[in-house]
Amino acid sequence: MQKTIINNYPNSTLMVERNFVLNIGDVWQIAVFADLYADKVSKTGYSKQADYARALRLYTFCVESGVDNGYFETKVADLKEVWRNRTE
Repeated sequence: MQKTIINNYPNSTLMVERNFVLNIGDVWQIAVFADLYADKVSKTGYSKQADYARALRLYTFCVESGVDNGYFETKVADLKEVWRNRTE
């Protein structure tokens, strides 16, 4: 039943992802997921906009958490650079 309700929303994936991130609460666990998506973008020839966007959202959440901002700001900058090079 819940899947049906969630699928009725236009941004259901984003909603589920946001709830997932909020429920984890541990920035370093969130960073692991961001790293997985970022690696998919940087280390494969099959980069997808969705993977880039998801990694960027997760890293941005980590920056906004206030935990080790310099580290996560570097991750965001590196990801943007990789994506820029892939899409040029």
